[in-house]
Amino acid sequence: MRELIERRIEESSKGAWNPKMGIDGWKLYTPESKSDISKTDKAVDSLNSAMGKYKKALRKDLAKIAEYDTKVVGPVAGALYDSIIDPVHSKYRSVGADDTPVREISVIAAIQMIKDVYGKTGWTKLGDYIG
Repeated sequence: MRELIERRIEESSKGAWNPKMGIDGWKLYTPESKSDISKTDKAVDSLNSAMGKYKKALRKDLAKIAEYDTKVVGPVAGALYDSIIDPVHSKYRSVGADDTPVREISVIAAIQMIKDVYGKTGWTKLGDYIG
């Protein structure tokens, strides 16, 4: 199981999230009506915006933590995730933003962002704190 998760995290560095990710990238429900299209578009914009805000806040807060230590970095990153990204998942639940595939994308991208800050590769225990 760890190998599968590690492989997914490594794959995420090749595009788990980008600022222009759309409905298919986020794996949201396919809209069935005009109101669903509007909600889905708002969900995509909000998810992308939240991930951008998370990345910015993460870099700011992790700049205060010079050495990588999962037990220190994890709670900080987890608290940021809970305050910035998690509310967006809940708000757009009706279009699938609260489903496991969407959360998996945001968690894997969040973990990859942290690893990028510290130049880490491979397995980490950050998933214990984020999501």
